[in-house]
Amino acid sequence: MGSLSHQTDYLLFSAAAIAVFAAAQWWLVRQRAGRMPVLAWVIALAVLAAGAFATERAGFQARTNLAGMVRGYAPTYAAELTRLGHAGIPLSAHADEPLYRDAVAAQLRWLAANDGINDIYTVRRSRAGQVQFIVDSETDYDRNGRFEGEREARTAIGEHFDLKSAALDSAFAGHGSFADEPYQDRWGVWVSAFWPLLDSKGHVEAVVGVDYAAASWLSAIASARRGVMWMAAIILVLLLAATTIIALLRVQLEHREQTQRALTEAKDAAEHANRIKSQFLANMSHEIRTPIHGILGLSELLLNTALTEKQSRWAQLINSSVNALRSVVNDILDYSKIEANKVQLEHVDFSPRQLLIDAIDLHAPSAVKKAITLTTEVDPSVPTQINGDPTRLGQVLNNLISNAIKFTAQGGVHIQLRAREESNGVRLRFAVLDSGPGIPLDVRGGLFQPFMQADGSTTRKHGGTGLGLAICKELVALMQGRIDFEPRPEGGSRFSFDALLLPALGKL
Repeated sequence: MGSLSHQTDYLLFSAAAIAVFAAAQWWLVRQRAGRMPVLAWVIALAVLAAGAFATERAGFQARTNLAGMVRGYAPTYAAELTRLGHAGIPLSAHADEPLYRDAVAAQLRWLAANDGINDIYTVRRSRAGQVQFIVDSETDYDRNGRFEGEREARTAIGEHFDLKSAALDSAFAGHGSFADEPYQDRWGVWVSAFWPLLDSKGHVEAVVGVDYAAASWLSAIASARRGVMWMAAIILVLLLAATTIIALLRVQLEHREQTQRALTEAKDAAEHANRIKSQFLANMSHEIRTPIHGILGLSELLLNTALTEKQSRWAQLINSSVNALRSVVNDILDYSKIEANKVQLEHVDFSPRQLLIDAIDLHAPSAVKKAITLTTEVDPSVPTQINGDPTRLGQVLNNLISNAIKFTAQGGVHIQLRAREESNGVRLRFAVLDSGPGIPLDVRGGLFQPFMQADGSTTRKHGGTGLGLAICKELVALMQGRIDFEPRPEGGSRFSFDALLLPALGKL
C-alpha cells in the first residue's frame, strides 16, 4: 500500500512533467514557433534526475528519523519495567495484583506523555513457542478520551499474540530491533520496536513492544518526498515559462526582420544567440547553472536591442524569470552541498569591521531606493583582525540584511556587531534589527526549516525558495554558532547569529 506509493509517486510526477513539456512543444509547433530547444529538454531531464535523488534522500531521512523515534523509546520502557519487577508477573496473575497494576499504570503514563506512540505492551514466549500477552493497557487509539470497543479494551493476561516477525524473534534472542515493514493485526496496521526484558540472571524473560501507526509512518515519509517534488515542480515551471517566452519572442523578431530592413541587426543578434545556445549545448555536462547563465545572457542582449514596448516587456519577463530560476537552483545546490557535508570552511585573516562595511555598501542602493535607513553599531571589543571564513560569514550576514530590507516598508534596518573572548577563540555576534511587519506566530517555530516561508504572500510578492534561512542555520552551525529570531516589542524582527573564530594568525 504505502511502499507502492513511495515507489511510483516520483515516476508519476516525472511522467506528468514530460507530458506537460511535450504538450508545450506541440503548442509551439502549432503557433509556428518551432520545436522546443533541445537545451530545454536536457535541463528538464537533469532537474528530474536530481529531483529523483533528492526525493529518495528525503524519504529515506524521514524514514530514519521516525524509526529512531520509535526505536528510542523501547530501551527506556524496558528498563523501567525491569525495575518495577516485571519478571514477577506470572501468566496466572490477577488483574488486581499490585505488580500488574503498577506495570499498567506505567504504560498509561508513557502513552499520555508521547502522542506519537500508539500502544505499549509486553509478551512472553512459552516453552511450546507460543507468544502470549502479559501487560497490555487500554489504549485510546481514536484520542476521544474514552476506551470503547474491542480495539481499545485491555488485552487479557495470557492471550495469544499472533505475529510472525524477525524483529520479535531477535528481541527474544536478546537483541532489540525495529520492524520497519508495516504489519497488520486485529487492532490495526503498525510498525514496531521490540526490546528484551531481562530477569535477575540476565536471561530474556519477556519482550516489550512499542507500536506506531503505519498510516502516520507512511504519511510522514510521503510528506517529506512531496516537499522535494514541489521544489522540482517550481524549477520546471520556471524553465518551461522562460523557454516558451523565448520561443515566442524569437518568432516576433523573425517576422519583423522579414518585413523591415531596419531590423537586420536584430536578426544577426538572434542568429548569434542561436550559435551561443548551440555552443552551450555542446559543452554542457552535469552543471545546471551553465545553461541558466546562458539564457540570462541572451535576455540581457535582447534588452540592449531595439525592441517594441511589447517585446521589451517580454524580454524583461525572461530576465526576471531566469534570475528567479538561478536563485532557486543556487539555493538548492547550496543546501544539497551542506547536506552532503561538502562545505569546507576557509581560515584566513580578515577584518570584521570591513566585512560589515562591504555588506552595507552592497545593500545601500536597495535601502536608498526604498527610502529607509541603514545603520550600524560596532562594539569596541571587536578585534581589528580575526581568522575564519569571511565568505560564509558574509553570506549569512547578507542574507539577513537582504531579508530585512525586503520586508521593511518604512523606518530602517540596524546592524549590530559585538565580540566576546572565549577559551578556544573569539565569538563574533551579529544582529540585524528591522522595523518591518514581523513574523506571524504560527510560522515562527519552523522559521529555519527548509522550504519554510512566512506566508503565502511572501511567495507571490517576493519569491524565493524558503531555503535561505535554512542554509544560514547550517552555515552558522559549521562555524560553531547558532542563529536566533525574536520579535521586537516596538514592532519588527531581530535576527542574530554568532560564530566562533580564531585570533588572527598574524598576531600569534
